[in-house]
Amino acid sequence: MKDSLIIILSALLTVSCKVNTIQNQPNSSNKKTTLQKVVNVDTKPSIPTEVDSVDSVDSVNSDLEKTIISVIKAYQSKDEKKLNRLINPEFGIAFLYKRGVHDNLSIEKSISFAEPTPEYLPYSNEIDTDYKIRISTLPFFNCNTENWDKPPGIYIDTINTDHLLSETAISENNLFIEKIWSDLQIEELKNLENNSHKIILFDKNKKDFIFYLTKVNDKWFLSAIDRNEVCSA
Repeated sequence: MKDSLIIILSALLTVSCKVNTIQNQPNSSNKKTTLQKVVNVDTKPSIPTEVDSVDSVDSVNSDLEKTIISVIKAYQSKDEKKLNRLINPEFGIAFLYKRGVHDNLSIEKSISFAEPTPEYLPYSNEIDTDYKIRISTLPFFNCNTENWDKPPGIYIDTINTDHLLSETAISENNLFIEKIWSDLQIEELKNLENNSHKIILFDKNKKDFIFYLTKVNDKWFLSAIDRNEVCSA
């Protein structure tokens, strides 16, 4: 009887220890940053090699293509209201530009054609395009030849992730004693980049429009415009 009592007490102590161990484990769901709560991690969709028009896009992937064309047409017509409706109000829109020799990043609530960001660079919206979306590595502008390495068109890379937003924030921090961007903000930018595609549009006259779309809660938003002047100082 005494041996049986000892065995029962040992079993109860073992169960109690296991329960306490489970209760004391940290909750990993509390580690999400602000932007992670806004941006869902989505698998980047594969889309056809070339799309002739929005109407011919496969329905599974049509949202991305429709948003690309909507952004471009609104930009061409300087339709400020439509562009701002395509911006996620919880993030705003980021602008990349170069002031002198330094790369800069600014996040604004909206886009204004009357008050551009940066203030010294008006928007050049007169860009010709056939509205065909080409899926490939992004074109590169050669400053020696002053030409793109691909024919004019709309290009999107659905495989590689562009990190220019977070890299610019880190670069800005390195210029000053006090940080402009917090570690949390940089992590949020990286999370945004991981859910984004970069799109480059340029025409035969070498006019370009470079922007980013980010997927948030199964919807694509205009999240950034790259206003870096090609081959500037």
